[in-house]
Amino acid sequence: MTLTQAVIARTNDLLIERKMTKKQLAKAANLSEGTLASIYKQLAKSITLATLQSICNGFGMSMIEFLDCSYFKQPNLTENTREQVR
Repeated sequence: MTLTQAVIARTNDLLIERKMTKKQLAKAANLSEGTLASIYKQLAKSITLATLQSICNGFGMSMIEFLDCSYFKQPNLTENTREQVR
């Protein structure tokens, strides 16, 4: 699993848990829907800390809370590369 995939999986879990749509998250996070779409389509090479903080803000949680899940505790979590994303 790549870091981007882990962020997507965690975001999906929180969207379901909080009964939110991606559009609602984008608005709450003060991000464009296009930014979220590029993350979900894994078009961006990486997610910046600023974008991750915005997503956390949209969920009303700290970055520590966001990262405190099994997705980010995997020993084989890898960085994103073009080869992995394709």
